[in-house]
Amino acid sequence: MLAFFQADIVVHQGDVEDWTIENRSHELHAFHIHQIHFLLVSWNRTPVNDTFLRDTINIPYWDGKSDAYPSVTLRMDFRDPNSVGTFVYHCHLLEHEDGGMMGTDVLNAQRSHTRVTPASKLSGAFPRPRAILGPLDILVDIGALAEKEVIQ
Repeated sequence: MLAFFQADIVVHQGDVEDWTIENRSHELHAFHIHQIHFLLVSWNRTPVNDTFLRDTINIPYWDGKSDAYPSVTLRMDFRDPNSVGTFVYHCHLLEHEDGGMMGTDVLNAQRSHTRVTPASKLSGAFPRPRAILGPLDILVDIGALAEKEVIQ
C-alpha cells in the first residue's frame, strides 16, 4: 500500500527565500531546520545586520497585549545541490517537537531560473501563512532581491 505524503512547504534547489516566523503563543519556541542554514534578517520587524549562519533561533513569546506577534525574518538559502530531498523543520524544545510542532520541507531539483522571495517587499498585512507549525506561522513573500542582498 502506498502512503500519501504531502509536504508543508515545497521549494526548489537554487531558491533563496525570506521566511517570517511569528510566535502567536505565550511560550518561547526554538525554530530549527535541517539540511540548510539561514541568516537572521529582522527581529520583531526591525532589520538586523547579522552575518552568522544558523540552523536554530529562539522566537520570543507573545505577551498577550502587544498588537504585533513576536517574529523573526530568516533568509533561507536552498542553493546547495546536495540538499535536494525531504527534510524537517520543528520547534527544538523536545516536549513541543514531541507534541507535533514539526513540518516537512521538500526541496525539489532546480527550476529553470532562481527565485528569491523577500519579506522586505511586504506592504501592509502579511500574506496567508504558507505553513503553520502549532502557534508558529511561517509567512513567505514572493518577489525579487537585489543580487547584493542574497547570501553570498
